Amino acid sequence: MEDLSTILKDYRAASRANADASSLLALVRRYNLPWFAPANLFGAATQPVEFRQPGLPPTTKPVLCYQSFLKGDETNPILGRVRNMATLPQFYRLNWIRQLSTTSLSISLDGNHNRLSHSLGTLDIASRFTRTLGDKLTPIGVKAVLVYAFIHDCFHGPMGHTMDLIKDVIWGARVQERIDKHLLLVHVDEALKKSGFLWRAVRENVADSDAECLAIFEHLEGFLSGDTKKSFMAEIVDGDLDADRIDYIWRDHVHLMMTSPPVTTRQIEDVIDSVIVIQQPGEEKHLHFSEMCSDTIERMLDLRVQAYTRFYENPIKIVADEMLTHAVYYVLKNEGLLTTTGELVGNARGFAEQFSYLTDDGLLHFLSDITSKEIHFIPHALIHSLQANQLFEIVYKKGLKRDNFTVLTRRFAALDHVLASIQEKEAENIKSFVKARTLGLFNRSLYEAIVSSFNERATEPIELLGDDVLIQRDPNWQGAMLPYTEEDDIYRIQFLYGGGFRKKMLLERLLWGQLQEKYTSRARFGDALAKLALALAADRDGDSEYVKEILAVLRTTPLIFINLSWIPGITDQELTNHKRGYSPAGLRFHEKGRAVTMEAELDVNSRDEDYCITICAPAILLQSKDTAQLIAKSFDEFLKGRTWILPEGLGDEL
Repeated sequence: MEDLSTILKDYRAASRANADASSLLALVRRYNLPWFAPANLFGAATQPVEFRQPGLPPTTKPVLCYQSFLKGDETNPILGRVRNMATLPQFYRLNWIRQLSTTSLSISLDGNHNRLSHSLGTLDIASRFTRTLGDKLTPIGVKAVLVYAFIHDCFHGPMGHTMDLIKDVIWGARVQERIDKHLLLVHVDEALKKSGFLWRAVRENVADSDAECLAIFEHLEGFLSGDTKKSFMAEIVDGDLDADRIDYIWRDHVHLMMTSPPVTTRQIEDVIDSVIVIQQPGEEKHLHFSEMCSDTIERMLDLRVQAYTRFYENPIKIVADEMLTHAVYYVLKNEGLLTTTGELVGNARGFAEQFSYLTDDGLLHFLSDITSKEIHFIPHALIHSLQANQLFEIVYKKGLKRDNFTVLTRRFAALDHVLASIQEKEAENIKSFVKARTLGLFNRSLYEAIVSSFNERATEPIELLGDDVLIQRDPNWQGAMLPYTEEDDIYRIQFLYGGGFRKKMLLERLLWGQLQEKYTSRARFGDALAKLALALAADRDGDSEYVKEILAVLRTTPLIFINLSWIPGITDQELTNHKRGYSPAGLRFHEKGRAVTMEAELDVNSRDEDYCITICAPAILLQSKDTAQLIAKSFDEFLKGRTWILPEGLGDEL
């Protein structure tokens, strides 16, 4: 436990005028004080906290009330012992983190429920699974599953998955998984050494001995690392239909739609009561649901698909996410905490972990605090506009039609062979080009020649022949011609640059520069930037030198944000399964105890678009005539020009 006086001393010593890694770390630690400083400043509580469902008569005792889809298995004494961990500061922190990140700031005022109630709801549902499985679980296994159910989200950072968008900035290449999963792994590893707050929480509340506590964490390590021998236990919390999903699908629906879901408590109880463990020949043990419950399972997963379309990936929410993540990025850049390639400098690594422990309010307070400095006029404006719901406007949105996934993925695979052959042929030229690029030299003609070789083939129809996977699946595809569509480029650019903030920042810089350089747009976009500079100058708009300084910064600071979808693979099945939220191999059924092959049918409109590119810009830029059309046209030209086809050509300096 860190010393409170030391944290406050560091905070007071932190200079807002000339911040560095250590002073920014001090600011963040100050906002994390409630969760990591001693909790009993006024003495330990004399009465235990009572956990109750809402609506019961008031009491003078300390209580935590939360709504749950299913009541937990109260006959299991371990349930209450795990629940008690919710009263510890490190876990109560989840009460200050919204389940749906920026949703309540952008599209639904009612989407402001928290991750603590979700964690407790997941725990309750997991306890019903453990009751059904009975002696298939050892006593240690039951404790491990229930602990896992409660802590599965406990390391979510501020605004949840929104901050995953800048994971590569905050954490660099050293973290490949989601940030919360990385931190959970780190703390489980620490607990295996019998240290850390997670060890203490489980040892004091759940485990009856050090040996039992160690065994619980060995199980948790197995769940997180994919130990196949523990697969069926992990699937209770981390499967295609698990306690986590059942709770958040129900909880999100109730808060966002303000209606009960079209699945009853009794139906979900039937689903859980039907679960059994089956070990197929050559496989490990897995959970299987009764095929009689398939309709209920399909309706639940349908709700999840609808929530993604309406809320989780709502274009307006995406705009809010982009404004918030860019504000964080520009703060770190202005403070000199980023390398030339856009990730945290080496001596700021401690900042990454502390930043991830902020709550939603802590993040906004931190950003408001640090952006009070004059150099942060752009991130300050972004945060101010986000809090006031003055969001950027969408000027471009194009995606992939679901009924075109098959053709797109086959063309992608075929063109990959074309690109690979060109790269092999031009290997020496590419090598010399990259070497020159590292020296600050850009051989434009050489790069354009390489891109031109690919462009000559990129729009040609492709004929399916031989042993193509599609022909193996359906011989009628033999000889089929796959035509080029605009979606080819939308798919490929997202495959190359989606899923990384630093990579797509390169595209934003190119688009921003292109709008200022092209003769046809230079004057119009220049006027729009001048208006923006005057607006950012606020009450100093009469200070021409200050306005010029702002304008100079604006010319190199993109304020047109490009959101790229993460592409999960290069087959139509991978694209479809990701959007459905499950894979046929991950959702298993049985008929009277015998494993059967079934695939859930979800209500997905084949004409719907998925994996969209969304571009947004501040309204003041769009007040200038035809600026929105200019941005869209410029991006389309950039897309079709394919100068992005070899990421080496864009460099990596930000």
